[in-house]
Amino acid sequence: MSDQEQSRFSLTLSSLSLLIVASLALGAWLSLSLLSPSHSHQEEPKHQESHRKVTKGVTKAAASWTCSMHPQVQAPERGLCPLCGMDLIEANDEPHPFGEEETALSLSPRARALARVRTSTAELRSLENEGRTLWGEVSVDDEERSVVSAWIAGRIERLLVSKVGDTVKRGQALAELYSPDVYSAHQALIDAVKSKNSRTKNTVLKATRERLRQLGVSATQLKYMEKASSPWKKITIRSKTSGVVVSAQVEAGAYVSVGQPLLRVVDLSQLQVKLRLSERELSDVSVGERVLLETASI
Repeated sequence: MSDQEQSRFSLTLSSLSLLIVASLALGAWLSLSLLSPSHSHQEEPKHQESHRKVTKGVTKAAASWTCSMHPQVQAPERGLCPLCGMDLIEANDEPHPFGEEETALSLSPRARALARVRTSTAELRSLENEGRTLWGEVSVDDEERSVVSAWIAGRIERLLVSKVGDTVKRGQALAELYSPDVYSAHQALIDAVKSKNSRTKNTVLKATRERLRQLGVSATQLKYMEKASSPWKKITIRSKTSGVVVSAQVEAGAYVSVGQPLLRVVDLSQLQVKLRLSERELSDVSVGERVLLETASI
């Protein structure tokens, strides 16, 4: 190797050595700058802020919607509950006060307002004097119901009482009925009264009176019929009880048969209350016990 070539080779090794030393120095400076307190102080707030976001749950991937009546329903967007049709509400992501128990139930303020939840403090106390609540209904006593029926067959000439709710009294005229049987029996009674044959008069009078009684003629009506100069074409049907008309089953001009109901009358002066008790409550109720009644209409 010539002297000129050796000089060039030494110059190349010197340059390479300087380059390596410069690279090492640059790497050491970069390492020190990365580990300096100022850089660490600048990066800490970002780390803490990210940690707070994860801890507090401020950010979430997607909103969740649920039903206030069916919490098991979960939907990614607002809509209607597939079980009850109510509007879905946004799920509450706040930490549950009772922990992670599955039996705990949390309601949003809107759900609590809709549910009208009322709470009270649980306490131990005696229920001996608390009484009990029984449900029932007010009804008419079956013994106070009566039916006005036709004692004889005929045609309704006129209805004197026909409206439901009308009040009637005992002995009040309700309808006028035309009956051919009453007409012929009354004619026989008039003939017997006018008869001069004393032998047959009493026998005929007794028979005609009994016939009219079987046709439903009262004793008072029979006295007036004996004094009449001509037979009656109509006979009056009267109420045997006092009360209120609850149903009218015939109209004027209609033909009725013997025993056919005309009106139904109920005495509302005395009512009865039917209360329902369970088998467990039977032993706690005694005859003569006082009961406080409350009704929705009164």
